[in-house]
Amino acid sequence: MKTQENISNATVANETTMPITLRLNELVEFLGITPFQLSKQLKSSSTRIYHLLQGRNKPDATLLSAIAETFPNVSVEYILTGKGSIAKETL
Repeated sequence: MKTQENISNATVANETTMPITLRLNELVEFLGITPFQLSKQLKSSSTRIYHLLQGRNKPDATLLSAIAETFPNVSVEYILTGKGSIAKETL
């Protein structure tokens, strides 16, 4: 029998276990740009971005910092953990 606590825990697990690759692809969709455009805006190689989006590599601190600086409306915490929303809440 599923309890409310079990259901809540499953929901949290689903949010946080989505692979970072999917969250990075979600970032591209959220921004409404192509992976090539993302690479240019982040001053990164298109090959690196495509490898990240395909799951061949994981983002490093430099890339995450570039995302935070280039797209201040994007939650880097969401990209890393899947917690919350991709869009930062505005005050």
